[in-house]
Amino acid sequence: MCGRYSLHSKTLDQPVEILGNIIQPMFNIAPTDIAPIICIKDEQQTLFNARWGLMPAWAKDIKKIKPYFNARVDNLATNKVYTSSSHRRCLVPMAGFYEWADKREPWYFHSEQELLFAGGIWRDWQDQEGEAIRSFTVLTTEPNEIVRPIHDRMPVIIQQKDHEQWLLDDNESAYSLAVSYTGDMDAYRVYFEVVNSSRNKQAECVMPIA
Repeated sequence: MCGRYSLHSKTLDQPVEILGNIIQPMFNIAPTDIAPIICIKDEQQTLFNARWGLMPAWAKDIKKIKPYFNARVDNLATNKVYTSSSHRRCLVPMAGFYEWADKREPWYFHSEQELLFAGGIWRDWQDQEGEAIRSFTVLTTEPNEIVRPIHDRMPVIIQQKDHEQWLLDDNESAYSLAVSYTGDMDAYRVYFEVVNSSRNKQAECVMPIA
């Protein structure tokens, strides 16, 4: 499961640029937060702001639906929340993600690369007032050797060379990429008292325990 992540530069205090868009640092992105995702529009990779937590097609009230913020890749074909969106794939930019070894032991996973790109799926949903809301979920797969001691799932990470395949190819080709990440990754413990509350959005969320 991936229930929190961050999006920032290596220097923490500087924004990041994605597809020509300047994104201010976000250190503790939580379900129902608005965050940038990359989708295909007119055959081009385009950045959209979207709500984290896929809204089911049948949902009537956004306040009464739990946020479907993760989806197991192996359940997409059978879970009715996700089946109709499996072809609408996106990339979720992140500097790193958090996992909890237990209720009071959060860990932060990151890469030497400036950004990681998680695989996701998205849907446009319309509320009762007619307002269109784009929502997304982060796909998960088996953990790699870095994540496994802490958690039994991790985000699907799409390497940059595979972005076009993930976004543009058919499902069979795209989902062949949805495997455990084998690239560079490291982890360290962070302060429970800071990151555990989704209200805390400051840079201290990603600071390692001294």
